[in-house]
Amino acid sequence: MREWRKLVVILVGAVALCTALSLMGGTAKAAGPIIVLDPGHSGTSVTTIDPLTQIKDMEYSNMPEMQNVFIVATYLKAKLQAAGYTVLMTKSAYTDTVIKRTRVDLANNNNAALAVSIHTSGSSFGNWGQIYVQRTDGYREDINGNKVYFNLPAVAALSQQYGQIFLTQRRKIEGSSIVVTVDSSFGSRGLAPGNLPIVQLWSKVPWVYCEAGAISTDAQCQSYALSLYNSIVACVPIQGGATPSPSPATPVRYEQGDGHIAKTGTWNDYNAAGASGGAYGRSSTSGATATITFVGTRLDWIGMEGKTTGIADVYLDGKKITTINLAADSAVYQVDVWSTGTLAYGTHTVKLVRNKSSASGKFLTLDAVDIWGTIS
Repeated sequence: MREWRKLVVILVGAVALCTALSLMGGTAKAAGPIIVLDPGHSGTSVTTIDPLTQIKDMEYSNMPEMQNVFIVATYLKAKLQAAGYTVLMTKSAYTDTVIKRTRVDLANNNNAALAVSIHTSGSSFGNWGQIYVQRTDGYREDINGNKVYFNLPAVAALSQQYGQIFLTQRRKIEGSSIVVTVDSSFGSRGLAPGNLPIVQLWSKVPWVYCEAGAISTDAQCQSYALSLYNSIVACVPIQGGATPSPSPATPVRYEQGDGHIAKTGTWNDYNAAGASGGAYGRSSTSGATATITFVGTRLDWIGMEGKTTGIADVYLDGKKITTINLAADSAVYQVDVWSTGTLAYGTHTVKLVRNKSSASGKFLTLDAVDIWGTIS
C-alpha cells in the first residue's frame, strides 16, 4: 500500500513534468514523426460491439497497472517530445474510459509513424516481458464466430521488424526474459477469441504491443520508459522520419521448431547437445520440404552434417539455386550450410527440399535459420 501511494505522488509529478516541458517549448519543438502512446486499460469497464468489424470491444479497469503504465507513458512522452517527436496519447488521465476503436482512430487518423501499447503483468519487473507484433495470420473472432484477419502485409512486415528492434533494446535494460510472442488466451479471459490484440488488428499503421513485469517503484517506471524510448528512437529515427534501417546489423536466430517455418513430409526433433537450442529437425521423407519466408536482406541455413544425412536442393524466391550434399565423416552441428548472401531488402522465400536421389533413410536437416530481418 505504501508503494502504491508513492506512485500516486509520482504520477502527479510526472504530469507536472510534461506540463512544464510544454511551457518551456517542449511541445513546440515536437514537430517530428508522430508517435501514439497507448497506456492500457480503462477508468471504468465498458463493453461495445464495433460497428465496422462486429468484434466485441471490452475495456476494463485494472489497478494498479493502469496507473503505473500511465506514469510510464507520461515519462516517455516527455522524453520523446524533448527529442523532437510529436506525441499523442490515447488517454489524458489514467482514469479515462476509452474504447479500443477510439484509441486506434487516433493513430489511423493522424497517420502515426508508430503506435505503442504499454502494459504490465506477470512476475516482477525485469523477470518477464512480452512483445506482440502485427501478423497476417493474426485475427479475432466477431460476435458470430467469424475470424477477422489482419490484412495489411506491408504494415505487418514493418511491425515485425520493429518488434525485433524492441526486443534488442528492451533486453538491454529489462533483461533477457523479454520475448516476441503470440497471445492466444483472449477467449479464456472473456474477450473476443483470437491471437492478436484488437488495437493491432484494427490499426492501419505499425503497432507494437508491449507487456512488462509488474511495477512497484518509480525507478522501474523510468526504466520501462527508457527501454521504450530507446526502442522507438531506433525504429523511427528523428532525422529520417518513419523509415528504419532496412534490416538489423546482426541476425536474429529462429529455431527449427518456429511455427512460421512451413514443412511437408514427416519431420522429427532429434536431441543433441551441440545443436542450436539442444535439438535439430530432420526428415527422411522423399521430397520433404522446409519453407521460410522473411522480410529482410539475408538468410543463413543452419544445419547438421554427418553420416546419416543426405542431399538437399535449395530454392530462393522460386528458383533452384544449388544442390548440397550434407554428408560428413562425423556429426557436425550448427553448420552454416548455405547463405542467400546480401539481397535487396524485401520479402524473400527460401525452400529446402530433400533431393529424391538421397539414399533411403538419409535425412534433410534443419537446425535453425539466421535472418537479417524478420521471419514472416
